[in-house]
Amino acid sequence: MAAKLNYLNNAGQVASVTAAIAAAEDFFSHAGDTPAGWANLGYKTKSDLIGWAGILGSYNEGTIGPGHCSEDNTSVQ
Repeated sequence: MAAKLNYLNNAGQVASVTAAIAAAEDFFSHAGDTPAGWANLGYKTKSDLIGWAGILGSYNEGTIGPGHCSEDNTSVQ
């Protein structure tokens, strides 16, 4: 969710992030079609989910893409 919001807020366009967001959105739009629970997912699905999480986490942390933005005292908390 955070990666999508950052992306929509023009934090930076990165091909791997674009692909991960699209794939995750597709997965979750069909989540009702998948077996309930992590244990019931196939190896490829689990591997895909972990991969997307890694890409999106790296994007949010600033290790890929435009980098991490600085925080200021004007941010809403």
